[in-house]
Amino acid sequence: AELALALIDSRKHAASLTETGERLRSLLARAPNHPMLNFRMGTFMGGVGRFREAVRYLGRSLALDPLTVLNTALYADQLLCSGRTDDALAFIKAAGGYEGFKQTYTGLVMFLMAGDYRQAREGFTNLGPNDVFVSQGVVAIPSIKVDSLTTRRLGDLMVRLIDAAESGNSDSDSELASDLIEAADEGLIAHFYVAQLLAAAGWQNAALDLAMQRIAEGDTLVRESGILLRPAFSQARQDPGIMAYFKEAGQLEYWLQTGSWPDYCSDPGLPYHCEAAAFAQR
Repeated sequence: AELALALIDSRKHAASLTETGERLRSLLARAPNHPMLNFRMGTFMGGVGRFREAVRYLGRSLALDPLTVLNTALYADQLLCSGRTDDALAFIKAAGGYEGFKQTYTGLVMFLMAGDYRQAREGFTNLGPNDVFVSQGVVAIPSIKVDSLTTRRLGDLMVRLIDAAESGNSDSDSELASDLIEAADEGLIAHFYVAQLLAAAGWQNAALDLAMQRIAEGDTLVRESGILLRPAFSQARQDPGIMAYFKEAGQLEYWLQTGSWPDYCSDPGLPYHCEAAAFAQR
């Protein structure tokens, strides 16, 4: 019950990220082996860019409750976000989910970032747009043909996205970003995925604007995922001006209050100091 109240207060903006984190830690101190508490602490850590800590909590949640699919999926996802791509893929393969993973939006983001357009096409275009459908925001391949305007439209959008990313010229398809956002507005694909796909394919500004618009509109998935801290936005984070977005999203105040900076700030190649950039933005 206390966990539910903490989550409700956070989502209603009645509690800051700092207070939410403190409440989660207090609950975990009392019930360290509660799988849902570990899961929620893991997702919270991911939301503030502490992906290595997120992996630890989600790994514990998975160990405590290995039969819950979401524990498996989020553990693999946070491994990817923490930069442990090889470990994530090994885990997914061991779980027997690699073929399915290649046909998810998360898999497509990863292939686009790696410049592996062959894998991207195998997962989304060689199978044909009639084979693609959406289940709970994730692309999957059904065992029977699904021929509809929705599947054909999504298939066409994925083809255009991969083509534009491979060309290295975001101007090659000037309508793609708006068409993807329109599909999301109609409920065909989650905005959470559209923002990452746009970022991975080279539309960083459009992706940033979409993410911030969704945060302002109360999109829980976008807000709580720490979307701008995920791998697709690594290029945007090279600019210290990204702190303005983190301020609007609420993470900046959390980092300043707790002194717990996101993982990316420890990158020796980062061209600015996170704490100095945060104070300047504050």
